[in-house]
Amino acid sequence: MRLEDENKTAWLFPNPLPFSLEPVMTQRWMRERFGFPIGYGERKMIGSNSRHISEVYPLLPPNQKMSVLFAYNSGYFVVSVFFIV
Repeated sequence: MRLEDENKTAWLFPNPLPFSLEPVMTQRWMRERFGFPIGYGERKMIGSNSRHISEVYPLLPPNQKMSVLFAYNSGYFVVSVFFIV
């Protein structure tokens, strides 16, 4: 189960993040840092649940063999990060 406060204006990740990622990230920050995504998923409703907007970016050198998927809430703050090898 995942509980979220949609009125929250910032999402702070509780642990240090690798690859120069920040504790608070927005879609704008991601695009300024990585450019445009190589993959994009629209927000969808599945029953009464909302699937987040998501984007996939390749990591910058020297980590180019890995991509990362970011999911955003309705305020375009990153709420989850998935590393793809």
